[in-house]
Amino acid sequence: MKTKLMLASAAAALAFATPAFAGSHSEEEMKAHFDQADTNKDGALDANEWNAKATTKSKEMWDKVDANKDGKVTFEEKKAAHAKWKEEKHD
Repeated sequence: MKTKLMLASAAAALAFATPAFAGSHSEEEMKAHFDQADTNKDGALDANEWNAKATTKSKEMWDKVDANKDGKVTFEEKKAAHAKWKEEKHD
């Protein structure tokens, strides 16, 4: 059971922290990964939750994703940041 949980966590961290994730997975899959990272179930990721699932590159993205600078990232902020990234990538 521990191994399954560790593998699931590793997969979620990789997918969650990859900007291309939004382009290759459904919104439902993105939401599932977001909800898994939201350990206190308040509907937003604080810096600790973000960093627990993040790579070094995505830690640098925190300021870009936390659009209203309240110290939390909601799923809507994350989704908007991915949409912006995809738009810039295709320009």
